[in-house]
Amino acid sequence: MEKLDSEIWEKNIKLLADRWPDLAAPLLQENAFFSPGVRLIDCRCGAKSCQVEGESGSWITLHSTYNPWREAEEIAKHIELKNDQILVLVGIGLGYLPLVLTKTIPQEQAMIIVERNTQLLKAALRCLDLSDFLSLPNLSLLVGEEPAQMVKQTGKIQLKYCLRDLNVVEHPPTVRAFPSFYRPVLKQLRRCSRSELRRRIFYPKVRSEKLNILVFDSGYFTLRESVRALEMLNHSVEVLSVPRPQQGQEQVDGQEDGGARECGENFVKRLLTKITSFKPDFIFTVNHLGFDKEGKLTELLTQLQIPVLCWYVDSPSYILENHERNLSPLLYIFVWEKHYVEKLKNLGFRNVYYLPLATDPEVFRRIPSHHRCLDSYRCDVSFVGNSMVKAVEKWFRKFPHSPAAEKIGQLAIQMQRRSHQTPMEEILSRIKSEYGLSIPFEHDEAIIAFESALVLKSTQEYRRELVEALEEFGLHIYGDEGWFSLVSPEKFALFPPLDYYTQLPLLYNASKVNLNATSFQMNSAVNQRVFDVAACGGFLLTDCQPDMQELFELGREAICYQDREQLKELVKFYLQHPQQRAEIARQARERVLAEHTYLHRMEKMISVFKEEMS
Repeated sequence: MEKLDSEIWEKNIKLLADRWPDLAAPLLQENAFFSPGVRLIDCRCGAKSCQVEGESGSWITLHSTYNPWREAEEIAKHIELKNDQILVLVGIGLGYLPLVLTKTIPQEQAMIIVERNTQLLKAALRCLDLSDFLSLPNLSLLVGEEPAQMVKQTGKIQLKYCLRDLNVVEHPPTVRAFPSFYRPVLKQLRRCSRSELRRRIFYPKVRSEKLNILVFDSGYFTLRESVRALEMLNHSVEVLSVPRPQQGQEQVDGQEDGGARECGENFVKRLLTKITSFKPDFIFTVNHLGFDKEGKLTELLTQLQIPVLCWYVDSPSYILENHERNLSPLLYIFVWEKHYVEKLKNLGFRNVYYLPLATDPEVFRRIPSHHRCLDSYRCDVSFVGNSMVKAVEKWFRKFPHSPAAEKIGQLAIQMQRRSHQTPMEEILSRIKSEYGLSIPFEHDEAIIAFESALVLKSTQEYRRELVEALEEFGLHIYGDEGWFSLVSPEKFALFPPLDYYTQLPLLYNASKVNLNATSFQMNSAVNQRVFDVAACGGFLLTDCQPDMQELFELGREAICYQDREQLKELVKFYLQHPQQRAEIARQARERVLAEHTYLHRMEKMISVFKEEMS
């Protein structure tokens, strides 16, 4: 039997105030036990029913006066619940039906309550314990607003839930009491029950050789090269800028503030406008930029049947953190590092392919050696790279520290340094089996942060060891200020970072030997520098990554070192043999221009996509 007392009221109103403070505020200022226009009735079963004074002046009974619970259960039997729909209950009564439905609906089910009468809501809050219902994560309450505003708010909620169809269920006694309010609302809701926008967006894809490609522009350095390549392949390309979090405003624990939410909503509106007007065959993005970790945009684009092609040119840890929410049969992932192919497939991603990095020969081009623009960059040996100091500090703050974590970390870094080709997660697994030491974290985010921090630290120590080995050659280091804390400024020529597009090509042309030290993030892949230096006609000494053998003819087009001692020997040899150095650089450039430009990569990506679509 329901208690008509302050305990139920206090419990309900607290929940309401926490989630819908604007709705709860006026109710808190009123007498909780008086609801004008509402009469409570004792039922035979001991529960409460009620009557409301309708717009005609008549009193309308909203629930059975015998057993309102049984009545609600019978109504609920005829409501078909689907996760891909939004359930809209028009008229709440005292809340019997929502409470019955709460016992059976899945947690992800979205529900909207449309209720004209705030006094009826107040009566419900003091009659029934609505806490289970009010705690539903995807519940929206539209109470006491004008009909047009309720319809507008429903449209916004529909957009939030990826344009799901509406499953509209009316409460007949409530509609009968206030027909001039509810009938227009019902008419509009039923008109919107199937999303007209969704129907407009369902159009055939890949109908001709020339494709419409919508690019998410995040400002990442490979994007404009990719866009230019797509246009050179005679495809129609339009760009949509994507929101990026401002510095110092990163999301915490998956939560988003009002500004971030508004930014996201505006982006989705711009996206839908662009889709309806441009009708892209697919969306292209780099590193999944433009997508949310919660997978809402993935869900929207999947429902709208818009394929997404994503090229990872960096670690896919972003998607690994919440991979279940970003799974989609229309997502095509291309990774620059082979070991991620199997890893992502094991996580459920169906379409994953290897696509190495590339270069833009319009940017990285050969410059005559006598050109004066090269004078300030001329040197025997150069290295361009980040010290990793700030990155290491940042990632080491992302997981809880303990003696166990420190011991595992030291072992992992030692093992990683001995085996560049072994992924860090495999190293940590070996430490567990060989030393009986397990990572002392439960959450995936902490584990991923731990792995990332160890990879960065391993890379930092590796790079420092290599550059220190070349002290006698007057090595020029171009990078961030962190290098001042890693090596002695008296022993090395330290320079600030170079602009990728305007200065780096000059250095690659001017330096006799360009050193490459691949990050441990890449177990088999080669980095951008391998292609960029070659495109300039520069000479490169790089570490022996497995993919080098597939991309170049070793010894003829590329020279690799195995360790610091061999690196020193090779630097000395090629500084003394300029003709051999020039010949290797010439043949490397021929290979890159013939096979390793962005034009080749975009052509391959689209070829794979078309084959899968067919």
